[in-house]
Amino acid sequence: MEPLRAGYLLLGLALLLGACSETDSPVPPAGSVACRLELQDSRYRPLLAPGGIATVTEPPTASARIGLRGLAVVHGLTGQADYFAYDLACPHELGQLVRLELRETQLECPSCHSSYELLSGLGAPIAGPARSPLLRYRVHPLDRYRLLIAN
Repeated sequence: MEPLRAGYLLLGLALLLGACSETDSPVPPAGSVACRLELQDSRYRPLLAPGGIATVTEPPTASARIGLRGLAVVHGLTGQADYFAYDLACPHELGQLVRLELRETQLECPSCHSSYELLSGLGAPIAGPARSPLLRYRVHPLDRYRLLIAN
């Protein structure tokens, strides 16, 4: 009976140690997103050119929904209708009311100082303690001057 008890003790210890880690949750919970952007609006005009980035921190209309902390919308470098949208919530700081800040072509967390790349469409962490990429939303170009962003 003693070896059986020792086996259960070791198994429990292994499960306990394996469950404790300092990694981000694999997928942050999605915020509700339904937002239409008019690219002729001066706030979103940078999105007309490849490499352009705009942030949406206030809903552009009363019915628009912009995720957990707002949106970063990116016109990718690979094509004319190549757009990406990311939530401005830091995956490493989801329990806090932290909004990522735009620094040239990256987003940076003012709390944990993680940085995320934007132009590739991956939203991958490139510095800091974060391990998970940014939450990404679908972007549907309606025409040359209008985008629909949704989950």
